[in-house]
Amino acid sequence: MKKMIRIGMAGTAAFGLAFTAMTATAESLSTRAPVDAEATPEGIASPDVWVCTLPVTAYWATNSGKRAFSIATTSANAGNINLQWIQNGTQHPVISQDMYRLKDGILEHIGMSWLKHGFCALQQNIGGCGNCPGGGGCLSFLQPGCADPYSADLNASTNLLGPRSEVNPSTGVFAWPHSVGSGSVSSAIRSRLQVDINDLDTAMNPGARYFMQGQYVHPQDAGAVPDNNPATSLDNNNASYREVALQNYNYGPSAAVPPIGGTVGMRTIIEGWGDIDPSVQVEHIDLLGTGGGRFFIASRAEELGGGFWSYEYAVFNMNADRAVGSFSVPVGNGVNATSIGFHDVDYHSGEIYDGTDWPGSEGAGAVTWATTSFASNPNANAIRWATMYNFRFIANAAPVQANATVGFFKPGSPSNMTVAVQAPGEGICTGDLNGDGFVDGSDLANLLAQFGGPGSADFDGSGTVNGADLAALLANWGGC
Repeated sequence: MKKMIRIGMAGTAAFGLAFTAMTATAESLSTRAPVDAEATPEGIASPDVWVCTLPVTAYWATNSGKRAFSIATTSANAGNINLQWIQNGTQHPVISQDMYRLKDGILEHIGMSWLKHGFCALQQNIGGCGNCPGGGGCLSFLQPGCADPYSADLNASTNLLGPRSEVNPSTGVFAWPHSVGSGSVSSAIRSRLQVDINDLDTAMNPGARYFMQGQYVHPQDAGAVPDNNPATSLDNNNASYREVALQNYNYGPSAAVPPIGGTVGMRTIIEGWGDIDPSVQVEHIDLLGTGGGRFFIASRAEELGGGFWSYEYAVFNMNADRAVGSFSVPVGNGVNATSIGFHDVDYHSGEIYDGTDWPGSEGAGAVTWATTSFASNPNANAIRWATMYNFRFIANAAPVQANATVGFFKPGSPSNMTVAVQAPGEGICTGDLNGDGFVDGSDLANLLAQFGGPGSADFDGSGTVNGADLAALLANWGGC
């Protein structure tokens, strides 16, 4: 295990030592991707860091309406040369820790940490992580096939946590020495993985499932492929996730959060959402050039009844510095989009980014969301790396395949790219309950028979056929 005294962490709570001891605990490999023997492109000498286990999740404290966590991360080198791991400099990994919630079929990013800066690397043989030749010690590099564990308490050390804003994920370059969290934030939660208590409340989130994700960025790994092509990049396998049992967790100060199943390696949770729910379509796009990287876009359509559908979209930026500043979904003729919504994850502890929600609007055949432009505010609320935002609305049309537009935040070429999603097709004629092309007396009679309860005449998806639905029908009286 890593020796805590090596970095002057005297005074760490006793339960943190327990988490340290558990860091390298073996886990089932049944859900973990094997090391890819062909991960390093032919002819390229490069390291390739990835997260092979997330053994332990620790809860720390609650303060100011936030609960703080940290995740133990065990990384490994799947490449063919040593990975530099120098503590006092710019050649070590930075590690993001994030929490996601799957509730009522919707995956949301609900908590993030600052970035743990690595210090020295152990050379361990941990099942499923590779074949380590050994060598011992806490060294300034990680050999191919070797694993290096960081405990949950080390990944919660506020003196080792720096802001995400100081890292360029496309190149792996970061500021050194890094900044530390604001002293105005309680040390119990400062810079750690923070989640709003309401997002974890069992009564408010019945049946919700929770997932932890860890991701590494390293300058050697990020800059390994000369053409900066994300399709062959070695940092597209740097994130892994694991489900944890937070539904009935009592937030005690001395127990780890129980895991559910094993770590899903070399795979992001947004991809996992599609694995869990086949109705979720997950695609990715690769942005080439300076500041480029990989983005995942998920879409889901759910029928509400009465000719209405709920549309949900998620955009995850894995490792692109240019970030995402706008998102637009096309809608067919006659479509009326309502309940246009947005969800992001909160920055904290003095991070410089603005957290203003993106406004959404319908017009010109699309529903569009956008943050403030880069020219107006370089620290606006763009979708930056290791971060996922959600977009949603209700529409009076069934889904078809269409191309959504992802607009990039920082200047460059191209300014946007398109991606296949589920989107509303042609709008139905609201009120035409029997589908004969007219809204007339038979449709009115049908609505009145359902009045006060659920039914196909619940045009606005409120759960009850009421006066609003009657008004919508009468507004469309006549031929469609």
